Amino acid sequence: MPVELKVKVNSQPIRGITNCSAAAQALQASRKVQTVEFDAANTSLADKDAADLAQSLRRRAHLTSIALVLQRKQVGDTGADALAQTFASCSKLVSVELDLWGSAVGNDGAEAVGKGLAKCRSLAMLALCLNSTQVGDSGAVGLAKGLGCCAQLTSLALKLQMTTVGDEFAKALGNELAKCPR
Repeated sequence: MPVELKVKVNSQPIRGITNCSAAAQALQASRKVQTVEFDAANTSLADKDAADLAQSLRRRAHLTSIALVLQRKQVGDTGADALAQTFASCSKLVSVELDLWGSAVGNDGAEAVGKGLAKCRSLAMLALCLNSTQVGDSGAVGLAKGLGCCAQLTSLALKLQMTTVGDEFAKALGNELAKCPR
């Protein structure tokens, strides 16, 4: 029996979703989607799946909140880039939670996420987990540059344990966040 994904649209659970294609179809069928929660625990998920999900999310002009749990998946830089494009195209996003713990995301993916978030002018809350990924200072610095463009950001939770991120990122993050008016 296939494992069911945990998907909520506008706080309402959608039952029977067993893969990203089904989740994408459910999102397409939902009208005026404002919030999406997607938890892919205990499933296999790769870059293509993340790209399919991201493409269906991109079509949601009213989206204000995204929570994606993609822990221990084969999502790498390509999948992170697809998700970043979604963030960039959802101009009304206020809240983003992205958990890529233990994924294959590296420097290019982290930098892409930063560039995508930089276009989220209304973003107030970001929770980003990149623990146990392949992200190093160069990717994290790119992420920090993107965060410096988020003028409305009031809540930031970054998890970067078991990565090679070091002092260079800390300096860049401090410099970029100092540019934020809040």
